[in-house]
Amino acid sequence: MAVTVLGLSAAIRGPVKQDAMRNGLRQTPGVEERWRDPDWLNSALSWVDEKLSETGSPRTGEPDQVHVRPWSTVIRVPTAQGPTWFKTNTEELKHEALVALLLAQRVPDRVPPLIAVDVERGWMLMEDGGVGCARCSPRSATCPAGTTSWTALAT
Repeated sequence: MAVTVLGLSAAIRGPVKQDAMRNGLRQTPGVEERWRDPDWLNSALSWVDEKLSETGSPRTGEPDQVHVRPWSTVIRVPTAQGPTWFKTNTEELKHEALVALLLAQRVPDRVPPLIAVDVERGWMLMEDGGVGCARCSPRSATCPAGTTSWTALAT
């Protein structure tokens, strides 16, 4: 499935300001509460359901909000084809959706396949990418091929 970028705002196209990166998290009181707000969750999950329906792979169970931090949240969404993942960030970090989209277009074998992206809101819906780097070490039998190269970059 091809994902295209349409109507990017100047704020997304422009460079991320250094002061936002340095101070952004300190300027986001109540963000974790927002990620848990029922109205916000309903809006996000309605978008997820719409995008999954468009692909012919509707949700098959209850979503699980597995990650809530001041800067982002991640929700695991089950489908018949396996788990999918919704992620969003604060305003200061919402450019991650665009970065993920650009990486998916340029090096699709290196990122989980994107199902949908809303760059204006910083929302991403992606297929399962397997075991995350944070959950394994290069010597672990459960780590996917290529993990060693990623961990080598981090050290």
